[in-house]
Parts: sequence; structure tokens; C-alpha cells
Amino acid sequence: MAEKRQEQIISKMGIRYSIFIYFTITALIAILLIGLSMYDRFSNQLTEAVQNENQILMTQVNRSVDAYLRNIMRLSETLYYGAVKNTDIADDSVFGQMKLLYDNNDDSVENIALFSKDGELITAVPAARLKSTVEIKEEKWFLEALEKAENLHFSIPHVQYVFDNTETQYRWVISVSRAVEITRGSSVSQGVLLIDIRYSSLEQLL
Repeated sequence: MAEKRQEQIISKMGIRYSIFIYFTITALIAILLIGLSMYDRFSNQLTEAVQNENQILMTQVNRSVDAYLRNIMRLSETLYYGAVKNTDIADDSVFGQMKLLYDNNDDSVENIALFSKDGELITAVPAARLKSTVEIKEEKWFLEALEKAENLHFSIPHVQYVFDNTETQYRWVISVSRAVEITRGSSVSQGVLLIDIRYSSLEQLL
């Protein structure tokens, strides 16, 4: 009799234990599924939020770079039509106007220079001299400006090596060049206007 009762107790405990194990496993599976579902949902939301933020950032950068380039193009237009075109280069007003525009943009402009079609340096601000080892007529920005006179030409970032200076550090620039008309007394000839943009200013923008 005692053995049967003991067997019944063991049997009941076994059923309870089985039910407990079943519900525990079921609960763990449910928790795992809910956790995976929530993780997937939050992961998708986070990915979407990051993509939206990146898109907004790219739009802002595009606008900033576009505004930056437009400012450079306006500076080139102002230099050409306001200081160089129809102005005798023998007149000191050419250098004066170039110096004024340089002073107003010296945070982003490294050099402004005017060359004849033969590569002769006519004037430059700030005052600088060409390196003796540089042949201007062979420079890519010079050739491109003369070959496609109707366009404004931007170089890739490079170390400024055209002008000689007393500084030991190298300055990275982006050269912007265009063909211009140069007036000498009663004669008009072709030349090249060069603007060296400080790469650091664009780097800060980006």
C-alpha cells in the first residue's frame, strides 16, 4: 500500500515537473521570439534613422560645397570683369583691385596671379616671385585655360609649388584658372588668371 502511494506521489511529481519544464521552455521560446522581433524592429528603425541623418548631412554638405564653389566662381568673375578686363595692366589700379579682393578673401585664397599667354608673371597678390624651376607654359592649369577659354578650370588638390616663399611648410591648394583678355595700351592679348584656393578652407567645410 505504501509502495503504491509512493509511486502515485512520484507519478504526480513527474507530471508536475514535466508541466513545469514545458511551460518554462514555452516561456523561454516566447521571450526569445519577442526579443528577436523587438531587436529586428529597433534595428530597422535605427538603420532608417541613420540613413535619414546621412541623407540630411549629405544634402547639407552638397549645399555648402555648392555655395563655396559659387563664391569662388563669383570671385573669379569679379577679378576678371572688375579688375582685369578693359583695364590697362600698366595702371596700378589692377594690382590695387586684386589686392582688395585678396584681402577680403584671404581666409580661403592663397594666391591670385595674372599671367601673359607666354607664361610671364604680370602681377600677383600677395607679392610673390616664381620659382626658377617652374615653367608656367607647361603647367596643366595654364594649358587647360588657354585651350578651353570659355571654361573655369579646377585642379585636384596639390602642394603649391609655383611661387617662392620664405616659409618652410608646404601649403595645399586647389588651382582655379581661366583665360582672360589683357590690355596693354591699345593692344589686347590673351592671358591666364590664376586663383589658388586654400585646401584647408574646403577641408574645414567638409
